[in-house]
Amino acid sequence: MNFVVYKTNTLKAAKNRIEELLKAVSRSDIDSPHIVIVPDRASLAAERSMLAAVGGSFNIQVFTFNRYAGLIAPETLKPLSGQMAVLEMMKVIEQNADRLVCFSGAGNTEGFARKIYDVISLLKYNRISPEKLLCACDDKALSLKLKDIALVYSAFQASVENRYLDSADKLETLLNAVGSSEQVKKSVYYIYDFDGLSVQEEAIVESLVRYSRGVYAACAAGAGYMYSNGFYASLNRIAAKTGGCREINVREDGSEVLSAREKALLFGTVDKPAPLPREKFTLVSAADAEEEVFFLASYIDGYVRKGGRYRDVKVVVSDVDEYRNAIRRYFSLFDIPFYLDEKYSLDSHALCRFVSDFFRMKRADMRLDYVLPVVKNYFFGAEEKDVFLFENFCLKYNFGYDFSRFDLGGDEPEETREAAERVRERLFRLSQTEVPAKATVAQYVNVVRELVRRNDLYGRLEELAARLEKNAPDYYAKFSVQVDEKLDSVLEELVQTAGGLFADVEKFLGFFSAAASDVSVSILPLYADCVELSNLDKSLRHDIKALAVLGANEGKLPAKRSDTALLNDANLAALMKNGMRVAPDAATLGKNDRQSVAMLLLEPEDRLYVSYRNTDSDGGGLKPSSFVRTLQKVHTRPDGSVAEAERRPDFGVHSRRCAVYGALERGACGLPTADEIAAAGLADELKKFLCAYTPDITLDNGRRLFFRSGAASVTRIEEFYKCPFRHFLSKGGLMLKEREEARLKPTDLGSIIHDCLEKFVRFIMVHGAESADESVMRRIFDGVTDGDRYKAVQRDRLSRHNLSRLREESVKTGMEIKAQLLDSEFFPVECEAEFGPHAAFPAPSFNVGEGAEIRFRGKIDRIDRCRNKFIIIDYKRGQSVFKEKELYAGVKLQLPVYLKVVRDALGLEPAGFFYKKLSNDFVKSDFKEFGGRVVDDTETLCELDAAFRRSGASSRLNVRLNKNGTVSRQSKTALTRAQLDAYVNYAWRMIEQAGREMADGNACQSPYEDACEYCEFSAVCDFGDLSGRQVRCVNGAVTAETLENEGVNGQ
Repeated sequence: MNFVVYKTNTLKAAKNRIEELLKAVSRSDIDSPHIVIVPDRASLAAERSMLAAVGGSFNIQVFTFNRYAGLIAPETLKPLSGQMAVLEMMKVIEQNADRLVCFSGAGNTEGFARKIYDVISLLKYNRISPEKLLCACDDKALSLKLKDIALVYSAFQASVENRYLDSADKLETLLNAVGSSEQVKKSVYYIYDFDGLSVQEEAIVESLVRYSRGVYAACAAGAGYMYSNGFYASLNRIAAKTGGCREINVREDGSEVLSAREKALLFGTVDKPAPLPREKFTLVSAADAEEEVFFLASYIDGYVRKGGRYRDVKVVVSDVDEYRNAIRRYFSLFDIPFYLDEKYSLDSHALCRFVSDFFRMKRADMRLDYVLPVVKNYFFGAEEKDVFLFENFCLKYNFGYDFSRFDLGGDEPEETREAAERVRERLFRLSQTEVPAKATVAQYVNVVRELVRRNDLYGRLEELAARLEKNAPDYYAKFSVQVDEKLDSVLEELVQTAGGLFADVEKFLGFFSAAASDVSVSILPLYADCVELSNLDKSLRHDIKALAVLGANEGKLPAKRSDTALLNDANLAALMKNGMRVAPDAATLGKNDRQSVAMLLLEPEDRLYVSYRNTDSDGGGLKPSSFVRTLQKVHTRPDGSVAEAERRPDFGVHSRRCAVYGALERGACGLPTADEIAAAGLADELKKFLCAYTPDITLDNGRRLFFRSGAASVTRIEEFYKCPFRHFLSKGGLMLKEREEARLKPTDLGSIIHDCLEKFVRFIMVHGAESADESVMRRIFDGVTDGDRYKAVQRDRLSRHNLSRLREESVKTGMEIKAQLLDSEFFPVECEAEFGPHAAFPAPSFNVGEGAEIRFRGKIDRIDRCRNKFIIIDYKRGQSVFKEKELYAGVKLQLPVYLKVVRDALGLEPAGFFYKKLSNDFVKSDFKEFGGRVVDDTETLCELDAAFRRSGASSRLNVRLNKNGTVSRQSKTALTRAQLDAYVNYAWRMIEQAGREMADGNACQSPYEDACEYCEFSAVCDFGDLSGRQVRCVNGAVTAETLENEGVNGQ
């Protein structure tokens, strides 16, 4: 009998049976080839396994069907790669778009082209021609779909005929060559590890049975299996066509444990549980993917420390993409060498991104947001610091489109200007490579080649790989050394496939991306002893000592197959009824996946580790997979108890970093830190991390950090009271600030009007209020905004409009100030009055402990005087209402402190302090209103506003007289002199208190009320992320009397 089928109970047993046959092969008979055929996912493991089983042998070789086709039927035509096939399909669809009916609205996209190519490939693997498809079904709706598919199928075949061979065509050439091949006639074949065979593969095996010396196939199948026996069914069909086969039942009864597991997984029966201790069967339940990988890494580390080898551990992951980042993070944390069985897509490489970004930059006419991805790419060739300064420079001065020269920014530091110029020159040279708006694909390919040549991109590619390899083996380096060859191949395929097509830049980039994304680069393991991780369908091994299954959740492992192909399962069932077998469908693939999981769990010789998570990446709940429950039934603990999933497994502290992580986790859960952590000397290291879990942050060098200049401002003190942590990050401590951009921010608007009002009031001080008309303010505004900074701003249309509105606002505000001064006996004596070291006004100081004195500094917007009395005015674009509660909390100290500075410097009597609202709302009646506090002295009020003298009321000051002639306290604006003094005393006491806390290093996350809502540092602060934290607030009412008592008590 020329055809022998070994029917075994597991895939491992099937592999063992083939190995026993190969061990009996005479190595001296080199004229009789022995060919092992396995699926793609098993080829590497099969080669290793055969090498270990029979050693080096010249007459035993491992192939896949496709690779064997290359040996028996050498290719006379160029192979059609996946990306070429999709491009060819896009061209075919475009040429036949007007003839499509069912798919007329699908559009000629890469996604649709890939879907229809997948369907055509499936039909070819099942040896169904376009002609057969047209007469396959009577259903009208399905017939329309089949007609469109047949149309594209025929056109595609005609397009590639005598030019290319795809994988299905290669198998057809193999099938045609088997009968006449001398190689086949003297060969013996061994086939195993398949889930099932396509119609094409069945025909090939059938021919091998007819023409070779013999075919031995081994499969895992049994009566009563709950899962797919697709391979066994294929072998039976082949036997029926070739005169039968010799079927040999071979069962490998492993340990009692594996036998019990086999019955449970394959037949669904548990006659008697097979107890296993925790180290032999570990089941873990994690909160999320991050925690799940951390537990696995800890487990592997413990396994190796007890004598295991990394290479003995095989990890099967439900989805490598979902776990990739966590695997890299935590395996590095434990210093675990690993090999992630994944393929790198060519379009993900920096060189391909550089090419694509260059084309987009040219298409966008060098707009800055398209320029920046190009200059930040390694292949641009600029230094990182230069690129950083270039970006800042361009954003600040609104450069874009024209990079022939920089016409602004002459006042910038020399380092910034020189760095920006270096990048500009390089960018300008790069931009000289022309990209036509429309051209043939071949012409665009020539542009890419010219770009690569002129900028020596392949030379930089070699430098990148060498640099990455310098310190240690690197996967990206191995990827990089193959990129030049792969990119050249993609460009050549674009020319061959779509070179004559006319396209614009966007369409060409679509072709380029489709081609590059379909080119994958596989990297072999960099270490001999490493943990191998892969998806279920990526690799198949039978030498697993310790198996770890990661992501054992329902719908994840095995993954739920979606029935979304252009020909769905219902369509394939309809074809089957008409005598046309098309396999596999989604349901069959799902059964194959479930069998793969069951067979996988029967592989490990020593240990089995299974983990699942409770939440998905989007926060949704997840359940453990059904096979987890099966394992719990079959593997109880030695004492008879259920093997419960461990929620916080402890595999021991194996490294310093692991110890830190564990202590942090315990701290986050409110548990005491373990004694061994302190004993290991990790207390100081923990402090670096614990700030993430507590708002109490204390710096060791607060005095040196916060008072390094020996001075402080009221604004900084207010920022400290709003939030000490924000104060630490901003100008008070680390000096972090937002990047300057050539756009008008609210702070810019305030600065412009402040400058304008300072100059306007100074004009009034010299020439009098009567001379200050609208033209004066307009001239002042034009002078203030006449600089590179604002020239850059005016390049933007919206900013030009906002500046125009701001100009009119400044005029209206200036006229309001003029009217206020004409109605008042108080007259400006100082504008932007500075106090502090070396300033006009002496600087008050305060003690921050240990004898250290800090001098105060600041700038007062305006001081108005009438005889021996004065008032302070501060301009505000935002909230211009004074609230006692904010003074009490320390977030509004400025005006009372300014009163103290002027009173002490000039010996004058304070009469009040005010915010002057600067608004672009010219309708509301409160535009002219001053917000602040004033002494309740009738004479002073009359001097401040002539309207009060005339009518006993002032809308500007928001005060009025009662009928008995006293000042009304209803508006809370008027204060007694004692209360005004108490405000000043209280504010200074808060200054001194803040100084001491800052000197002590207070940088805690303790925001006041809504400070977090407008904080620019929210992205680096976790205050709102953790439960149990509350903002600071002042409960209850705070009145003038409250502050009077506080001020008196604090003196």
